[in-house]
Amino acid sequence: MSVLSNQKRAAVFKQLMAEMSSSRIALPGIQKADLKAACDAIDDGLGSVIATVNSLIPEPAKSGLTARQKLRLFLTILNARMEVS
Repeated sequence: MSVLSNQKRAAVFKQLMAEMSSSRIALPGIQKADLKAACDAIDDGLGSVIATVNSLIPEPAKSGLTARQKLRLFLTILNARMEVS
C-alpha cells in the first residue's frame, strides 16, 4: 500500500481540521504545521505498521482475507479501543 499523494494528504488534513473544529477539540501548544507533520509521518510509516499487523494475523485468516479485509478488521478493532478509552 503506497503513501498518499500530496493532494490527498492535503485533503485528509483539511477534513481532519474541519472535524476537530466542529467538535471543538483543543490542541494546546500544537500548531497546524505540527499536526500536519504528524499526519505526514503517520502516512509515511503506515506501511511498516500494516506489515506488523499482517504478521499478527493467524492462518487461515492471514492467507484467506484480502488486504482490504485485513485493514477493515484492524480499523474495527482500533475504533473499538478508542471507544473504550
